[in-house]
Amino acid sequence: MGLDDIPRKADLLKRLQKSLDADELVAALFLDLGGFKQVNDQLGHGEGDNCLKRVVEVIGGAVQGKGQLFRPGGDEFVVIFPNFTRHEAAATGERIRAAIERVGPGGKLKVTVSIGVSDSESETATDAEALINLADQSMYRAKKSAKSCVVVDDGFDGAKFSDAPDAVRAAIYGETGDLQPGMRVHVLLPQPGVSRDHWEIHPEIWAIRKIDEAKRTAVATPVLPSINGPTPTVEGPMAGPESPFKKANIPS
Repeated sequence: MGLDDIPRKADLLKRLQKSLDADELVAALFLDLGGFKQVNDQLGHGEGDNCLKRVVEVIGGAVQGKGQLFRPGGDEFVVIFPNFTRHEAAATGERIRAAIERVGPGGKLKVTVSIGVSDSESETATDAEALINLADQSMYRAKKSAKSCVVVDDGFDGAKFSDAPDAVRAAIYGETGDLQPGMRVHVLLPQPGVSRDHWEIHPEIWAIRKIDEAKRTAVATPVLPSINGPTPTVEGPMAGPESPFKKANIPS
């Protein structure tokens, strides 16, 4: 697909609004490139176009027909995923982020991507423009957080949580590296109404046993086997404000 063939913002809003009017679940990734201006300025607009084409190839390889790509303008892209929750879309977003880092579409200049995610179940996604704005705002959180990560809108009306820090209000993927099978972790004990930063830590040391890359979830069990009864198991998101896992400085 050529750059000029990618549908623009008017088509994006029309497509999104159609899903919203039909009360369908739909998620949106908002992608913004970091370092692209330097490619244009230092290597020329021809190489800038080549950089964008490589990015489009990466996105297409990760999306694999499950979503539709749009280009609102410049170095910004949006992918729409029918029947995806925001966390399912975020898993694809993380694959895009990692692939762009690996491929290096800017050639000798580093180009990264910040990705924001939202979906139609967010409380303030009242129309297509609002949904895109939520994903856009999450993208800006990503740029402020690490320049190359995926941030997921929490789905709540921000006015209700105006005092909550961003770390509580948005799940951040790619900020500390992926968990791996065998890795030692602490397990946090969720407490209703208490931010993750203040959750208690389970006294045992746990180990990651299984990773679901598609869902970005992990399963852990205690390092020491249970003497009596079944072995306890904890499953949850690998990252974000609902993740029960915290890396432990203990050799695997």
